[in-house]
Amino acid sequence: PMICHNTRPTVSTAASIHLMASIPNAGPFFESPDDDDFAELLACVQRAWRFEDGALSVPRVPGLGLEVNEPALRAVSQVVG
Repeated sequence: PMICHNTRPTVSTAASIHLMASIPNAGPFFESPDDDDFAELLACVQRAWRFEDGALSVPRVPGLGLEVNEPALRAVSQVVG
């Protein structure tokens, strides 16, 4: 099986969800980072996926299922950059 390694709960998670939903040999998700550890980063995106009953749902919206909060992203990038 194909197993994705996920270290960040935004674009990596969104892309992994779509990849795994599209292949017949998807294995379990290797890990899903704790939202509490990435609260500042998660404030930069509105996510369309949900974690329920031990599974991540595939977004039913166009694209990867992320909407970027540009002001929050600029604020975080000023702190990091």
